[in-house]
Amino acid sequence: MVLHNNSVSLFGRDATLAAIEERLRVGGLLLVGPRRIGKTALLKYLCDQPPRGSVAVRVDLEGLDDVASAVERIAEAFWRAEVAPKKLFAERMEELRRVKVGGVFEVERGGVDRAESAWDALEALFDDAVKRLEKKHTQLIVMLDELPWWLDALAAPRRDDGDDAGTREEAGRARARQALAQLRYLRQRDGLAHRLRMVLTGSVGLSGLAFAIGASAELNDLEPFELRPLEEEDGAALFEAEVSARGMKCEDATSRKAHRLAGGSPHWIKQLAAKAKRQPALGPEDVDASAELLLSPRLRHLFQDEAHHHLERRHGEHAALMRSLLSAASASDVGATRSALLSVGLGAGSGRTRADVERALVQLVDEFYLDPDEDRFRFTNPLFRRWWERYGSW
Repeated sequence: MVLHNNSVSLFGRDATLAAIEERLRVGGLLLVGPRRIGKTALLKYLCDQPPRGSVAVRVDLEGLDDVASAVERIAEAFWRAEVAPKKLFAERMEELRRVKVGGVFEVERGGVDRAESAWDALEALFDDAVKRLEKKHTQLIVMLDELPWWLDALAAPRRDDGDDAGTREEAGRARARQALAQLRYLRQRDGLAHRLRMVLTGSVGLSGLAFAIGASAELNDLEPFELRPLEEEDGAALFEAEVSARGMKCEDATSRKAHRLAGGSPHWIKQLAAKAKRQPALGPEDVDASAELLLSPRLRHLFQDEAHHHLERRHGEHAALMRSLLSAASASDVGATRSALLSVGLGAGSGRTRADVERALVQLVDEFYLDPDEDRFRFTNPLFRRWWERYGSW
């Protein structure tokens, strides 16, 4: 088991970490997996404990809406990780802040005015960082977390995109496509490819987003790596370790119940342990009590980002359709059949087509806890299913 910062961090991920390190020796990764499965925790661990001979930097891109701010955040992360010296960091920031017009930066070099995009600044930053790697380091691993949220922001229509709605939408998609294309160029560029490794991930499916904007090819050089829920033995061990840290014990049946109820999600296993009533020993009924506490009206906010906030931010006008599908799937532990969900989706609003509903189902599997099981779709996280059943229609 992996211990980190004197606490349990990545129970059951030893083999996963080894496989990722092996992949990074030869190329980058597209890290995929359902929400709250531990992707960010894994990236943070790799930053603190990088593969031998590597320097790893994690950059959270959520909340940014242009290329310049992303480059600035990457540059700051490089400086904090001592990949780039403070002087270089200051120079790059001054370069980016001079003049900005529609995403293009006017920069003077050698007395000659020229337009240099923020992408050029990022390329120069990567060049500098790779050149400055110490002899004991052979690779720079750059982990871009929450990349889909940033791409969504880039793809959002802007006032200077034109007046026609279709033109504005395509201009936004083109910005997002350019971002993925530029990242691919940096991964493959001569002088960088042999020493630079990228890990791209986020709390929503990047592959689905790339398909939606017509940029799937921009990810083809990345090997997908799926982070799965914990195996029952590991999830149970995590729960036992968490309750032990609080001075309690539990039987094997109790810890395994916690694992199953949390759907193997490390986050929700820890939440169940944290909400357990303090006592010498926990039984299965105490796990149920913890779940009820997490599902109580006073704590329903714990799931809000998983529910309405996530759907509204990501899917806007399609959120109502997706909520109706989730509600239908939450009505039973075994989920709902594809035909039943198609019927619900087609009845959710005028103008819905079968293709719209099928697309929504793919997105819910890709990023929102639904799992296809032969001809049925069910929640992978029973705890969240219970929450959705109670509050999903609010």
